[in-house]
Amino acid sequence: MTIVKTIASKDGKHLLDIGVSSLGLYRYTTFKEMYWPAPDLHDSPEWTPDEFSGLFETADEAEADARAKLDWLRE
Repeated sequence: MTIVKTIASKDGKHLLDIGVSSLGLYRYTTFKEMYWPAPDLHDSPEWTPDEFSGLFETADEAEADARAKLDWLRE
């Protein structure tokens, strides 16, 4: 999967990656910001996968589906 577009939420707590497969199909993955309980061990967040989409024929279709489903993309 090759990432073709990344969108971050305004608050910086969510990410959306749109990727294309070797077969030319697109999908998106959302990530949420996650901090470890011991901040002295990890001073920056890690991105945890949150949701995986189905497959789409275009990146625009994948993004439109994500915008329809994810509140933070409409803020």
